[in-house]
Formats: sequence, structure tokens, C-alpha cells
Amino acid sequence: MFDAFEREAMILDAIDAQLAKLRERYRKRARVKECVKCGRYFVAFRREAKYCSQQCRQMSYRERQRKGGSYDGAWTSTN
Repeated sequence: MFDAFEREAMILDAIDAQLAKLRERYRKRARVKECVKCGRYFVAFRREAKYCSQQCRQMSYRERQRKGGSYDGAWTSTN
């Protein structure tokens, strides 16, 4: 039978092993890409990633809406 310390050590070792597997999986999937909006380089885990941040993605979306003529100014104050 295991005492509390041995049990805790076994659990922590199992968690460390799982984390190592996850790290390796993400390391294989990671790609360095250039943001199409600001030009900064970022680590992308998805093949289709284009933007380095939510901010760049949103700014690009708003520009497309303005250029397309369907932009209604929804993010500005109407007061």
C-alpha cells in the first residue's frame, strides 16, 4: 500500500508525462507566420491562421466592411 506522499508523487509523475505529450504535439503543429494585418510574426497552431491577435482580425474585418459598403458603424456610439 502507498502512503500519501508516494501516491502524490505518482500522480504528479503521471501529470508530467501527459503534459510532455501535449507539448510535443503542439510543437509539431506550431508554425511561424506573418500577420496579414500588421506584419508581425506569430506562432500559429492552426493552418488557416492569418492574424496575430483578435485586435488585428477585428480591424481587418472592419476595413472589409467599410470597403464593401455594408459597414453600418455599429461599433461607434450613436448617442
